[in-house]
Amino acid sequence: MRPTPAVTPSHGSPTGYQQSLVRYASIDRPDDGGGTVRHAYIDAEALATFRKDGTFPAGTVIVMDQFAAKRDTNGQLLHDSQGRLIPDQPQTIAVRVKLAPGQTVAGDQLPAGLRNGDWVYATFDPLSRQRDSLDNPVCSACHEQAAGWDYVFSRPDLAAAIQKNTPQPSSCDLPGRQPCRVPGQ
Repeated sequence: MRPTPAVTPSHGSPTGYQQSLVRYASIDRPDDGGGTVRHAYIDAEALATFRKDGTFPAGTVIVMDQFAAKRDTNGQLLHDSQGRLIPDQPQTIAVRVKLAPGQTVAGDQLPAGLRNGDWVYATFDPLSRQRDSLDNPVCSACHEQAAGWDYVFSRPDLAAAIQKNTPQPSSCDLPGRQPCRVPGQ
């Protein structure tokens, strides 16, 4: 079994993840709360395993940070030279870790019937670095839709990043927190 990852939902907010993890996606959500930009990261060992066999091993760490999209003085969303939304103020940091079967995290109270396989989730305030939630049922309920992708909505972005050897840009115009891609659709 892999050692416990340095970034886990039971520890404080992740620091240095932008340098220690590999960014594989940037996702623009113009209709999510007035416009957001999300960056997805994965640990190098999990990336190597996924590259080899398409699975997420126990110990996989995925971090997604979310920023409000920058706006001009008229409130219009600003775009960079490639047409991508520009990140502005940080909003949240979401961390998920895939545990070994039977492994638990201190403070986790999510009933087994709501768990997404062996994944645990936590969200953190990016400014105070305080944990906002641990295994929020809302996260689990939403990610249940991605059960066919081991509960990871950004799995196609990761596969494309590996194939193209660069973080993948994507955009989703669905309002709110609706998933843009769901296995089988």
